[in-house]
Amino acid sequence: DVLRSLEARKFNLAHGAAVDTKLLVATRYKKRLKDQTYWEFVERLKKLLNDFDDLPEESEDDPDANVFSIACYLYPSYYYEDEQNDEKGYQS
Repeated sequence: DVLRSLEARKFNLAHGAAVDTKLLVATRYKKRLKDQTYWEFVERLKKLLNDFDDLPEESEDDPDANVFSIACYLYPSYYYEDEQNDEKGYQS
């Protein structure tokens, strides 16, 4: 969905579409956390995702309404032993 959206936007711009000021937010953070901190954060994140899901759906006929998607990955980062030695540290 993300790749299709980016490709479609590039195509539309190449064919005269107006510049769109909406942002794509894509980032990665890595943290070393205790399990309790992780699970507390997971609960806050789930609430935020549910808040997005609970937003009122606008009519397809509304010209000011756009379709937005959200994807989220939160996972433990496992490494092979030789890869761990190549890590440059953790981003905060």
